[in-house]
Parts: sequence; structure tokens; C-alpha cells
Amino acid sequence: MIRRFAGLVLRGKKEWQKSGTGKIRFREDGAARFSASRLSPVSTGTIRIFTLIELLIVVAIIAILAGMLLPALNKAREMAYKISCVNSMSSLGKGYIMYTGDYSYLAPFRVGNRAWYGGNPDTGLLATYLSLNNRHSVNIGHRAHWYGQVAQPIERSQISCPVLDRLPLQETIGGTYGYGYNQSVYAFYETTLDVADGGYWAARVAHQKEFKMPSKTALFMEALESMGRKISMRYSHSLMNNVIFADGHTDSVRQFSPFIENNGATYRSLFWYPDGRKTY
Repeated sequence: MIRRFAGLVLRGKKEWQKSGTGKIRFREDGAARFSASRLSPVSTGTIRIFTLIELLIVVAIIAILAGMLLPALNKAREMAYKISCVNSMSSLGKGYIMYTGDYSYLAPFRVGNRAWYGGNPDTGLLATYLSLNNRHSVNIGHRAHWYGQVAQPIERSQISCPVLDRLPLQETIGGTYGYGYNQSVYAFYETTLDVADGGYWAARVAHQKEFKMPSKTALFMEALESMGRKISMRYSHSLMNNVIFADGHTDSVRQFSPFIENNGATYRSLFWYPDGRKTY
């Protein structure tokens, strides 16, 4: 084909050469010009379209690819939620350590109208250390209506887990808590005092010296209320609960872990009881 083409050009003859791709017209001067090609659907009057079977095959391929990719995307999103939650809890742990350093290594408790979870310095013991000044009365680890009023917008605390955004409010007024504080640290020792009106609870918070192994004792965790207990723990990340320990590090604990379930006077009871003994 190439040899014949070259010969025709050199001789300057007029000839039509038909090929599988179109027609070529040779002029007297040896130059070539192209006529309409068979590749052009306009010139031939034919248009290539999908048949129904081909369309169904394409749809099936797209569905298979989506089925393979969506679980990976969901997993990535859940991992992002978990990382955000861990960052919030790390901030909470650092605030706790700074607070105990200023208050003779005593854990935070309730003082008048101020508790550990208050969202601003007027109501929260840790808010100053976390640079929080939420005047809408939304507490740490909390998602609720402003000022506890249904007519007000819903807001989530800066120190909280993003998973709360996809959960309905646990209580219309009280909202939904995300983080709890280990009750055995919050009230290290409780007793009923006998007084004329029938008695009341006296409590003392834990001191740093009473933590037998700080790296094993839980301080804050994902929970359904402000005081964390085994029955109120929330497993928001594939049956995992993010926990911040008394030494400041954050880790994930799986549901039904022996560190949570065993409340006896054993090594594992350190998860709940700072001194390793269930004596209160």
C-alpha cells in the first residue's frame, strides 16, 4: 500500500485509491486530498449506539464498583470520627492534668454550681484550661438546645464526639451527653452521714497519690451521662469506647473487655478503682 502510494505521487497520475479507512484523491501535481471518511457518522448516515444489553452491563459494572467502594468510604468516615473524638478527649485529659496541678493534685468535683463539665469558666472547673467560653450553656461532651430551651438551636460542644450529630437527642431539654467522668474518681469515697433529716451523701475526690497505676485507671470515657459507669458507657466506634486514663494517654477499649466487666478486687479493677480495691 505504501509503495503504491509513493509511486502514484511521483508519477502525478490521477487515481482513486480505496482503503478500509476512506478515499484518497490524487491531483495532477501529485498532492493528495482526503474525501469523506467512513469514520464520520454524518457522511455515512450511521450512528453507533449502546444496545440494551450493553447498557445493562455498564450499569452492573458501576453497581459492583460502588459496592466495593462504599464500605471503604464508610470505614474511612468512621475512622475520621474516631480520630476527632480522640483529639477532643486528649484535650480533656490535658485540661484535667493542668487543673490537678493547680489544686494540689486533687481531681475536679462539684463546687457550688460549678462542675467539671461546665462549658464556660462560670460553670465549669475545666473550661478555663480548655479555652472554652460557651455562653449557650452547652456542657463539655454535650449536644443540646441552647439554654435548655426547645425553641433555641441545637449545638454540640467543641470538646465532644462528632458521632453525636447523627443521634437524636436523648432528652428534649437535657440533650445528649457524650463524655462521662469515672464515678470512682469523681466520688472516691462516699458515705451516708446520720443527721436529723435522714442523712445525706458525703463524698471525697481522689488524690493523685491514690492512683496505684494511673496508666490503667480510666478518667473520662464515652458515656450516656456526666458520671461514667459501666452501665452508661457508649460504644460509638465499632464496639469501641475511647477512654482517657489518669496518666493522660488516650486508648480505645472494646465492649465486654475484662477491664470493664470485672469489678472484683483484682488487677483489672484498676480500670474503675484508682487504688485497685473495691472498698467504696
